[in-house]
Amino acid sequence: MGFSMGTKSISNEILLVVLFVTALSLTVWGAFDYYKNMGDAENELQNGLVRKTNRLSHSIVYPAWNMNQEEIEKSILNEMSDENTLAIILQKDDGEIIIGKIKTNNDKISTYQGSEADLQILNSSFARHMQPVLKNRMTIGNIIVYSTDFRIREHIRSRMLYIILQLVSLLIVISFSIYFILKRRITTPLNLLESSVRTVSPENLSPDVSVKRNDEIGELAKSFIQMGETLQLSFSKQETLTGEIRKREEQFRAIASNVPGAIYRIVGDIQQTVLYVSDHIETISGIMAADFMGRSMGRFREMVVDSDQKMLVEAIQNAISDKSPYDVKYRIADLQGAIHWIHEIGQCSRLNGTWLLDGVMIDDTELHEKDSLLMQTQKMETVGVLAGGIAHDFNNILSGIMGAVSMLKIKLAALPKGSHDNIDKYVSMIERSSLRASEVTNQLMSLAKPQELKLVPVDLSLSIQHVLQICQNTLDKSVVIIAESLGENALVNADIVQIEQVLLNLCVNAAHAMTIMQPPSQPWGGEVRISLKKIHPEKSLWMPHPDAKEIDYWELTVSDSGVGIEAKNLSNIFTPFFTTKEKGAGSGLGLTMAYTIVSQHKGFMTVHSKSNKGSEFKICLPALIGSVEMCDAAAIEDRFPHGTGTILVVDDEEMLRESAAEILLQCGFKVISAQNGEEALQHMEAHGDEIRLVLLDMVMPVLSGREAFFRIKQIRPDARILLSSGNRQDERVQELLAAGVDDFIAKPYSLLELARKINTLVQSDQQT
Repeated sequence: MGFSMGTKSISNEILLVVLFVTALSLTVWGAFDYYKNMGDAENELQNGLVRKTNRLSHSIVYPAWNMNQEEIEKSILNEMSDENTLAIILQKDDGEIIIGKIKTNNDKISTYQGSEADLQILNSSFARHMQPVLKNRMTIGNIIVYSTDFRIREHIRSRMLYIILQLVSLLIVISFSIYFILKRRITTPLNLLESSVRTVSPENLSPDVSVKRNDEIGELAKSFIQMGETLQLSFSKQETLTGEIRKREEQFRAIASNVPGAIYRIVGDIQQTVLYVSDHIETISGIMAADFMGRSMGRFREMVVDSDQKMLVEAIQNAISDKSPYDVKYRIADLQGAIHWIHEIGQCSRLNGTWLLDGVMIDDTELHEKDSLLMQTQKMETVGVLAGGIAHDFNNILSGIMGAVSMLKIKLAALPKGSHDNIDKYVSMIERSSLRASEVTNQLMSLAKPQELKLVPVDLSLSIQHVLQICQNTLDKSVVIIAESLGENALVNADIVQIEQVLLNLCVNAAHAMTIMQPPSQPWGGEVRISLKKIHPEKSLWMPHPDAKEIDYWELTVSDSGVGIEAKNLSNIFTPFFTTKEKGAGSGLGLTMAYTIVSQHKGFMTVHSKSNKGSEFKICLPALIGSVEMCDAAAIEDRFPHGTGTILVVDDEEMLRESAAEILLQCGFKVISAQNGEEALQHMEAHGDEIRLVLLDMVMPVLSGREAFFRIKQIRPDARILLSSGNRQDERVQELLAAGVDDFIAKPYSLLELARKINTLVQSDQQT
């Protein structure tokens, strides 16, 4: 409704306000005049400061040259009499104060000391000017004059005060005139209207308005009354709708908060603007839900790891283009760098002509980690079951081989010297290869259950030479092995068999990289280089490894010129069963065992490789300091011990029984053999008093070693038992060791080791 112009109009009365605007203009003019006068005065003050500085620089030339403090001070004090001068300081070129005077707050002139109070006074100055004091064009000092505008401001303020009083008087008269007019014509009616408005409430939307006028205010009062009547009609509908909306909002929030994921709605276009996302997004990404609202979903998509970006983008784009549901799993890195596995499900919907993506993101990290751990555990359990299943038969075979080798060495020893040099070398190689084959089995089992280390001082140079002998006779002839920088006494505290197994694995892998793994178009062959040196690694090298320390290490390097390792595979090369070799060419356990062994020795491994450029593996083992007695796996003492008495050999492998019996007979013992636990009990009942020791196998048919042990102890409680098995960590072996087995010998064993074990137990029995 517009205003109707009557005989009376408040617009005519409002014209009186022009008087107020006029007075305000006068005030502005007065302020402008003040600042103009102030500016002129400050310019004059600046010019006077320069003149004063020039005057002083000339008047104190000779006193300064003659270092006449009295004359200098007299000239300075003369200039200080000016009320605008705050301080005058004469100083040398290097800043040293020669003399200075300063006015304190009460205008008292005192000597400048450079104190904090003096500095505060100088900082409050309006301006400063410095002029060099010259004598024959040579600077003998600098005169600095500080000025204040306090006096000028006081003068101008006094002048302006009079003008302001005049303006205020005029404004008071005009204001009172306008006040009485506005109060009668505008203020009073508006107050009445305001009082009526204050009574408005949801219960009273049509208050009584007592303003009855024929002008703009009257029209406003009529419009207000009509508005109240309209609100009264619609308020009940609005209240009903608000209650329904509130109820639905509470229901939605309750549902969203209980959903195990982040619910979202985004615009189905390139920008993917976020219209809504639930609070669970903060748990997933570390970013609050409010920070996503109205912005592109790209901020969240940027957190997706690089290798999963393409898959996610394609899934979303296909859903948008095909208007179809989508279901995708990917990884993100949150603000702290932690990796989360996300399972995102959604579909397209259309609202008011706009395509939208409605979905939910569920954090599956914990479930994924549990699945991975379960798979790894099941994998290791499978390895353990496989290892336990083959250990017995495999170690029995190796024990037979080693027994035959021991017997062969005994036979060779009886031949004339010099007639079997080459045979000795090959026999020793067979024996050492059998030991390493046994260690492969033990390492396979160690993936499921850690094995016990036999740590002794080891010279890595000798170990490298031992492995070289094996490699030169077993690897493809196109592979050349070059040993570099092999120093002497490269001592570490290690299990020599396991360390040599690591080196052998690396050499075999290097040879494969240059032969069976080469593309058909490439020739076989290349160089494997082995080097050894002592290092004190930089912090950047040893810090990433938990057990590494800032100490000296022996660095053993094995490099090749083979096919190399692709960057995407480098992070998995130590994972069990991961291999880049063709099916049947590798088990994926060699590097895993190598990494495990080196870690158990408090060392660490690094690898550098590029596809088609070769690989370089570095093994760092803590160096031993000082002179110690070294262990040499190749050194075998051929002297067998001699003993007496009857030994019961119990084993289901005929070759083991025969080789053990033959060596024990040569050592002076009598031997009774049994192929299972049942036969062993029969011999114990028949010859129990004669038998001095029982060599008892753990795994046998008919009656196992465990059952035979307890039955033998019932027949003869003081019987000496030497238990034999391929795995000392087997729970059954541990049970018998705790139950009273006298000693343990691991298969495969050499006959020399067996003879010494038995002789030691027999001698201890005699001493007892």
